[in-house]
Amino acid sequence: MILKRKVIVRTLIGLAIVYWLHRKLNFESDAYYPDQKLGNFIHSRFPLPQAVLPSVKIVHFMNKNHLLFPEYRPYLASWRRVYPNYDFYFWTDADIDRLLASRYPMFKSFYDERLGHPLERSDFARVLVLHAFGGWYADLDAGSQLNAENLTKRHSLIVPLEPFIHAMVAFKRRRLVNNAIMYSIPGHPFWMFLACRIIDLVSELPQVPRNKAEAVETTGPLVMTLAMEQFAAANAATCGDLDKGLGGSYGCPYVPWPRRFLPLFDNTSNFVAGWARIMCYTVLYVPGIIDECQRMRAFDFVNVLPADAYTYHAFLHRTGAKGDQVNVSDWGLNIDSTR
Repeated sequence: MILKRKVIVRTLIGLAIVYWLHRKLNFESDAYYPDQKLGNFIHSRFPLPQAVLPSVKIVHFMNKNHLLFPEYRPYLASWRRVYPNYDFYFWTDADIDRLLASRYPMFKSFYDERLGHPLERSDFARVLVLHAFGGWYADLDAGSQLNAENLTKRHSLIVPLEPFIHAMVAFKRRRLVNNAIMYSIPGHPFWMFLACRIIDLVSELPQVPRNKAEAVETTGPLVMTLAMEQFAAANAATCGDLDKGLGGSYGCPYVPWPRRFLPLFDNTSNFVAGWARIMCYTVLYVPGIIDECQRMRAFDFVNVLPADAYTYHAFLHRTGAKGDQVNVSDWGLNIDSTR
């Protein structure tokens, strides 16, 4: 009798968790259905590019200065191995200041005065770098495994999704656009639309210091997801369905599922993997999540890099004494660090 009661209690707890998850998950953001006025604004101010350009053979990296922890070298070296003939640009804070002064003076005061956290400035800076030059942007702990020119020849903008499990566990969302690994042609209009959305959002906030977690919302993946949903909806007739990755024509954003660009989840704690085990049994009717959960269960929720992944994000979270750092120009990777 006692055993039967325990089974009933556990079953009820499990059902309660499932119900809570379905209540909390934001499966369809209202922003995905913009009104006609917003759609017209996007079409008039940020029209899709029409000309097809060759693949932009640049990879951008970014840091406060040229000093990096040695643990980052394998990730930068992986890009050089896959793209031996590409230009590698390494951007420091001083380089971004010069870029703002020369190419984007209209954003200079906003960048200096309203973006108080270093991560906010980094998020905004990578938007400007990709708009100005195009190419790949990669976080320092993001690696490359396969050449993706078969995709960059067909898509003007590639912005993969974060692992679905990140979107679900950390943000209670169906999808989350990443900003750690991205590709673009120079001048793609999405970047200026995103810059406008960031400025609108931040300008309405109190001018007080914000932390790293808040930067995800103000300048990072959350506001980027909002902007992509709005941009996608305005161009749905040309670009297709965001749930299927868009990419209907060359000028459209391509927003692929994470499997071939961000197949690894952040396993620096047991929190994500633990919740993944629960959530993967409660949301199986969402196609992209089905794919990810099947892959994660096959390896018992341990990170395994698929052989056909183009890129990956390792979530290194490296910190330490400054004395451990070395100059990136000493790594022999032919990185342009004089910008």
